[in-house]
Amino acid sequence: MRAHRLMALFAAAVLLATRPALADELTVAVTENVVPFSFRDEDGALTGFNVEVGRALCEAMGATCRFEAVPLAQLVDGVAEGRIHFGLGNLLKTPEREKRMAFSQSYWRSTSSYVARRGATPGPDGLPPGSATIAVQAGSRQEKHVGEALARNGLAVLTAHSIGEVLQLVADGTAEVALVPTLTGLGFLRSPAGKDLDFLGEPLSGGNLGGSVHIVVAPGRPDLLTRLNGALDAIQKDGSYHAMTRKYFPFSIY
Repeated sequence: MRAHRLMALFAAAVLLATRPALADELTVAVTENVVPFSFRDEDGALTGFNVEVGRALCEAMGATCRFEAVPLAQLVDGVAEGRIHFGLGNLLKTPEREKRMAFSQSYWRSTSSYVARRGATPGPDGLPPGSATIAVQAGSRQEKHVGEALARNGLAVLTAHSIGEVLQLVADGTAEVALVPTLTGLGFLRSPAGKDLDFLGEPLSGGNLGGSVHIVVAPGRPDLLTRLNGALDAIQKDGSYHAMTRKYFPFSIY
C-alpha cells in the first residue's frame, strides 16, 4: 500500500514538473481605442475582436488572465521586458521585433491604407497633392514606413497613441492624410466621427505594410508560446474563432 502511495506521489511530482507554468495570473495586453479590435463599450467594459480572442485563448489554456488596454509602444516594450505575458496588438513579424519577443502562429492577415477627407485624390506618392502633414500611430510599422519611404522636405509627421486619435487628426483637419491598418481604419470610418473620411487608393501590403498578424509573447516563455498555438488551433477547430470574426467583420480576415 505504501509503495502505491509513493508511486502516486512520484507521478504527481512529475506532472507538476512538466506542466507549463500557467497557474499564476497572466497579464494580457491589447491596444487601447482600436475599434473594432479593442475598445470600451457604453458601460466602460473592455471589448472587441482581440479582447474576445484573448479571452477564448485563456479559457482554452485553462489560464487566469488580467487584461490591460495600453498604447502600442507600451504593449511592445511590456512584452519584450516580460512585464506582459502576451499581447494582441495586430503586430506583423519583423526582424527587429523577433530579436525582442516571440511570435505565435498567424491568426489573421492585414494591409495598410491611406485615409483622407472624402473627395481627395492620390498623387504619385499616394498622398493628396500638396499634403503637408501625415498622421501615424506611434511605434507602428506605418510610422517606420513613412520615415523610410515618404521622407521629403516639408512633410511633417504627427504621431498619436491610438488609431482613433490618429484618424481624428484627419477628421479635425490637423493632418491631410493618415496611414493606418486597413481594418482599424474601417472601424473608424464606419463611426460617426469618420463620416467625412474615406480610404485613399488601394490597400498596401508591400514594405511590411501588410501580412500575417501574430500574438506577441514574452521572451523565454516557450511553454506559453506552445500553449497559445495549441489554443489558437482549438478555437479555430471548434468554430468559436470564426464566430468572432463574423461578429466584427463583414468578410474573412484570415
